[in-house]
Amino acid sequence: MKLEYLHTFLKVVEHGSLLYAARALNMSVSTVSAHVNAVEEFFGEKLLERKKTGVELTEKGRIAAQEVRGILKKLERARQEVAMRSVLPLRIALGNIPGVVLLPEILREYRKLRPDVEFSVFIKNSSECASLLENSEVDIAVACFLEGTLDRESYECIRLGADRLVLVLSEEHPLAKQENAGIRQVLHYPLVTLPESSGITRYLYAALRRRGISPGEIKSAAEVNSVFSQLQAVARGLGAAITSEIAARSMNSKIITREIPDFRVERHLYVVCRKDAPHPEREEFVNFFVEKGKRLLF
Repeated sequence: MKLEYLHTFLKVVEHGSLLYAARALNMSVSTVSAHVNAVEEFFGEKLLERKKTGVELTEKGRIAAQEVRGILKKLERARQEVAMRSVLPLRIALGNIPGVVLLPEILREYRKLRPDVEFSVFIKNSSECASLLENSEVDIAVACFLEGTLDRESYECIRLGADRLVLVLSEEHPLAKQENAGIRQVLHYPLVTLPESSGITRYLYAALRRRGISPGEIKSAAEVNSVFSQLQAVARGLGAAITSEIAARSMNSKIITREIPDFRVERHLYVVCRKDAPHPEREEFVNFFVEKGKRLLF
């Protein structure tokens, strides 16, 4: 049975006439009639009553028409999904830390299972990740989002884990020999800082304000663009830093990482998707990312 015959049959049902269906399909009436005959032969039943005023469905014809519509809709959905799988990359925006620490190994493992899936990857700060997701420019965002950044009702948010802000020092820093330096003692020394748009900086400033400390009390030794540049600057003795524990653990440089006893700050890392914009590969990849990401982090 050719699909064309089924489409012709439904067009005749829609117009109630072989002639009008033929005009709509730009076919001859004899061709339309031949298609309908082939459908009736397939079902082994008379599906249309031919009358002078047109055609009407028989009782069995109504059943056949309903089933044919359902079959053609399913086939069209299948065609669209196959087309999406072949042409649409899975678009992911990640903060610097998940983008550098987690994504490379996760992608290597996932591509062993699904070499057919294409990816478009964007490494941004958390606010830029949120903006890309809100504007439907990406399918998935992975970052530490501040409370209120995203409307939780519009998104599926999966908690991947927690990242603490810790004190990071070189081995030569004056605080390296002091195990329990408090936040005010730390602020006596110049810090290597990140831009105010950075998620780490926004968490740091919010935590300072909650403790009655103005961010203006920070003495900046230098401002750098990424957490990994920040850690390299610390390792080379440019200053201390209050920054991501996950990023600090990933560094091979000789740095010292310490908690600040009176300044415990934790931020949550989320994998976030829009509920209203599904992608055929998204659910599978998100589940894979969460499982492997937790293993890599903890």
